[in-house]
Amino acid sequence: MKLDIGRSYGVKELVEIVKNKADRDFDQNGKERYIPENLYDVYIAENEELNANSMLYVGPCVEIDANDNKVYPDHVLKNHLEFHYSCQNFQDVIDLAYSQKNDASIDEFVSCLNHYSENDDFLDLDHDGS
Repeated sequence: MKLDIGRSYGVKELVEIVKNKADRDFDQNGKERYIPENLYDVYIAENEELNANSMLYVGPCVEIDANDNKVYPDHVLKNHLEFHYSCQNFQDVIDLAYSQKNDASIDEFVSCLNHYSENDDFLDLDHDGS
């Protein structure tokens, strides 16, 4: 399944898409291509803590106007969502967790995402289930 920017996903579905790198483009040699139109931000309901049942909105990136003010997508404002991750941070957390433990549970991915959000640091998964 390819990622569609501008729609909501359950956290498990979004983690699977990112884990399988279906949110990225690659050249014929397997090298990831930077395509600005493919960048996205991940939003969550205001004041909600990420958990295994969360719904996440994958939308356009927050923009900065001429006065250095953040400009959020209309859908985010209308639906009382807040920024949670840039695609780069979300991808990095999922990629590292998956590389450390390719059978990580959704709860482990959520723990890694929450740890990063709270500490700006990656959580190390060991291979015995913790």
